[in-house]
Amino acid sequence: MCEGRGAKLRWFRHPMLNTGPDRETKAAFEDWLAQRGWRVAPVTFDNDEYVFDRAHDPARERGEMDLQRRLATGYLRYMESVADHYEELSRRLLGHEPAQVLLLHANWLNAEHLDGLVAMLHGRGCRFVPLEEALADTAYQLPDAFIGKRGISWLERWAITRGIDPGPMPAALPWVRQAAGL
Repeated sequence: MCEGRGAKLRWFRHPMLNTGPDRETKAAFEDWLAQRGWRVAPVTFDNDEYVFDRAHDPARERGEMDLQRRLATGYLRYMESVADHYEELSRRLLGHEPAQVLLLHANWLNAEHLDGLVAMLHGRGCRFVPLEEALADTAYQLPDAFIGKRGISWLERWAITRGIDPGPMPAALPWVRQAAGL
């Protein structure tokens, strides 16, 4: 698909940020990616925005404007708490905030509220840069020895690799999880 448009596939994001069930599988897959010239696109700002979207889509389909507004407001507050968490973890772990990589999914929630999300991030002093520029930060050279059943952000991986508790990532509020059917 990329080659048909004159582009070469260069980046790979692990589904659900899961890099493999054991060291051997992880290493073999990293080798497989490298042989194809692909680089891993690490994520440092992981989040549960998909939970908000899972509640938002049905509310949108049913025309429930009040619930959609409540979810949008909660989503933006939630994403600000995510930024707080990972910025603080960065400073504690690295002594600085590297250029962060934010995970967002292509969904209606983000399509409808991207302006609000970008405004919130700009208000925090964030700016958007190409992935290659972000990955130039030396933090992205840190070892990742994390093996687990679920995927986590690279900041959390680096913390665990260093024997540091990254603390819990902010979770979607119970009312959002309930509205999402979780």
